[in-house]
Amino acid sequence: MSEHSSTPMSARLLSRLAQRLTGRSVKQIQSTRDTVATMRALTEGLTETAEAIAASQKQMAKILAMQSAGEKDHRQMRGQMSALVRAAHLRVELPSPLDVHAQRFSLLSEHEEDGVILALLQRTGVGTRTFVEIGRAGNAATLARDMGWRGLVINTGYYRRDRTDHFRDTDTVIIRQAVDAATINDVLSEHGYGGQVDLLSMQVRDNEYWLLRALTAFRARVLVIEYNANFGPTRAVTVPQTRPAGPAPEQYFGASLAALEREARSLGYRLILCDSQGINAFFVRNDLAPDLPGQTARDAYRPHRFRARGTNQPPTPEDTFQLLERAQLPLVTV
Repeated sequence: MSEHSSTPMSARLLSRLAQRLTGRSVKQIQSTRDTVATMRALTEGLTETAEAIAASQKQMAKILAMQSAGEKDHRQMRGQMSALVRAAHLRVELPSPLDVHAQRFSLLSEHEEDGVILALLQRTGVGTRTFVEIGRAGNAATLARDMGWRGLVINTGYYRRDRTDHFRDTDTVIIRQAVDAATINDVLSEHGYGGQVDLLSMQVRDNEYWLLRALTAFRARVLVIEYNANFGPTRAVTVPQTRPAGPAPEQYFGASLAALEREARSLGYRLILCDSQGINAFFVRNDLAPDLPGQTARDAYRPHRFRARGTNQPPTPEDTFQLLERAQLPLVTV
């Protein structure tokens, strides 16, 4: 076969090969386009799904917040109804401090402190119609809003929920300042709270014992002080004035009831009772209300009911002390 006769065949073979390769490329391109289109559709679907999930999560968060608020309102309403029932039907003679405890209720306080404070002030009498709150505000809000009392609230910044709104449009001075044993008397004197006040409330979660020990600017008729029920009723311990840096278990705060009772007794106060939630201890000055007998820390102690809710058993004081010992967190015995 001659050269001229082979050329057309080579050309035809090359043409066929080119067509075949081109056909494959077109198919691959089309397949790639189809894959990209499918992936785009999947991505759009996933985006819509993610947006739907995010919207559902936001809606669920709103529902849970509403449910939580509703439960809180329900608990408050139930507590107020219980207070009305007690006032209407619990008219028998009760020994102290049950007679004081039976008068508990909550208007603006969180754990029915309103009723207990008013019951104690009825027994001690009222002098200056003044109060001081250090830390979490609210225990004196009813005195300020409904009874026209004058007061000082020192918001130390520990608690995230600021309850100072309860004192809006009242004769209350609100300052935001951390205080300790070295500064508390100067702060009180600077704002004109020296001499006598009717109520002192302290909920600072750390330095209650040290603040009480250092307090010389005034004397109060009634003291309301948060205690750490996790420490139990007998050991007189407190966290140091300066806490160690770093994270700590939630049980590591404040002072035991025995520590506060011992220091209050040395300052001329007697322990009357603790609230039913195991949060606050109430003290009265020794020269007032002689018909109100004092109690020992062991007798007045109430465990922390809020921490005991749920399916898990609350930690015992022994559990707490062992936990803090393992974490090498110091406690001061007083």
